Amino acid sequence: MKNKIFVPILFVLNFICFTSAFSQALKTVDLQTCYSKSLENYPLIKQYDLLSQSKELNLSNTGKNYLPQIAVNGQATYQSEVTQIEIPVAGFPSFDPLTRDQYKIFAEITQLIYDGGATNRQKKNIETGQFIEKQKNDVEIYKIREKVQQMYFGILLLKAQIAQTVTIRKDLDAQRDKIKAALDNGTAYRSNLDLIDAELLKLDQRTIEMRSGVEAFSKMLSIFTALSLNAETDFLMPVNSFVPGLSIKRPELSLFDYQSMLIDKQQDLNETKILPKLSAFLQTGYGKPALNVLKNSFDTYYIGGLKFQWNLSAFYNRSNDKKLSIVNKELIQNQKESFLFNVNLQTEQQNEDIIKLKKLIEIDENLIKLRENIKQTSALQLENGVITTADYLKEWSASDQARQNKLLHEIQLLSAQYLLKFTTGNE
Repeated sequence: MKNKIFVPILFVLNFICFTSAFSQALKTVDLQTCYSKSLENYPLIKQYDLLSQSKELNLSNTGKNYLPQIAVNGQATYQSEVTQIEIPVAGFPSFDPLTRDQYKIFAEITQLIYDGGATNRQKKNIETGQFIEKQKNDVEIYKIREKVQQMYFGILLLKAQIAQTVTIRKDLDAQRDKIKAALDNGTAYRSNLDLIDAELLKLDQRTIEMRSGVEAFSKMLSIFTALSLNAETDFLMPVNSFVPGLSIKRPELSLFDYQSMLIDKQQDLNETKILPKLSAFLQTGYGKPALNVLKNSFDTYYIGGLKFQWNLSAFYNRSNDKKLSIVNKELIQNQKESFLFNVNLQTEQQNEDIIKLKKLIEIDENLIKLRENIKQTSALQLENGVITTADYLKEWSASDQARQNKLLHEIQLLSAQYLLKFTTGNE
């Protein structure tokens, strides 16, 4: 009896442990992992296999053009008049006229011998079309990187600000202890302590907001990557591997090239329309009359031979088709040039942002030193009663703001450098 109870309990405990381990958030994660996992998890990734299957099926169908084509036809007709031989010929018997109701059922087998290369060029069209669809998929999936990057750097910034808040809080706590001691000794006012406490509460509010932001970004990133992430996960700082003067390697460029290539392939296929076609055929059937139209009865028959077809009317549109191909290629080239123009504008703006942020960081470093000196001086003046607590908090807030600005600019700089790599396609 004990064993019967023990087995279900053990099963439940194992299930709980497994579930807990599965739901446990990752301890560390980096940007590249988020990139790769988001691409694996994005629904459009499944289209690559579907596109490949579609291409193989279309190629298989096109290749069957050279298989024998079999058709079965039948007809039953009633004619208002039939051919008759009414002139009597001496020595020959008279012929009974054909009945006005006539019947025919036959099967025809056609074997393509030469189609001017249409089948081969149609296959090339299918392959190029598949490249285009795949490249469209690449373009859409590539955009996921930007979304992942925005969330990842948003988390980095908020976590850095939280860490900075912890550091500056220590300074404020130290000043509070001093004012509290002075208040206990009767050398300070209660309002001085209240001012410090108010600033500490504001820090608490800011920390709550930032932690909430980290949690929100982490949940969104978890959805994109299918990774278990939360505010406690350590998001590693990306390596600064930025190199200026990056060339544009966006997947959209390959898409434009494939689209232009497809127009050439389509024009090659159009050229086959003006070429003759040759095929062999065999027709066998049963009808009344059969091949002998003077025999007014049901009979079997067969016909075999070659078919030659040359559609000369295809020359009508040949000139316009060529002009249309040129126009379509110019349209795609114009789209490509417009895309490069916009990307170059973006890269110029992003390069200027990077230069600006570097300059701001240099100023931030000098400003922090100055604000830190002023804050330390204000702390001494506060201890000696030269300035009020409000005056000290003003300088303390300015020092805090200087450090926050530097953090913001450093994360913005790294984010701008990665954004430039994304914009140019150098991820």
